[in-house]
Amino acid sequence: MEVRAEVLEKSIRKTTLTSNVISIFIAIIAALGVGFGFYFNTNSQLERHDNTIKVLEEEVEETQVLLNDIQVFRGVSSTEMKNLEKKVDKIDEKIDKLILLQQK
Repeated sequence: MEVRAEVLEKSIRKTTLTSNVISIFIAIIAALGVGFGFYFNTNSQLERHDNTIKVLEEEVEETQVLLNDIQVFRGVSSTEMKNLEKKVDKIDEKIDKLILLQQK
């Protein structure tokens, strides 16, 4: 009986040791898989965000240029409008004088 108990005990120890080694090996492979997945996913996300930021910066620069152009044109048109208003006022004065001259 003692021989069978020793053989049974050795068999159980061997099975336990084998299952522990296999469990550790599987855990290491799983941890490496998760680690590499996280690393490469993070890198791809960072790269995508960098590209998006570059596109947004270009769009902001284009928008600023367009706004500056619009402000320049507004400045020119407001100056032209003031000149036109002065001319219209002069024409109104001359028309008023002509009307007064005709009435006399």
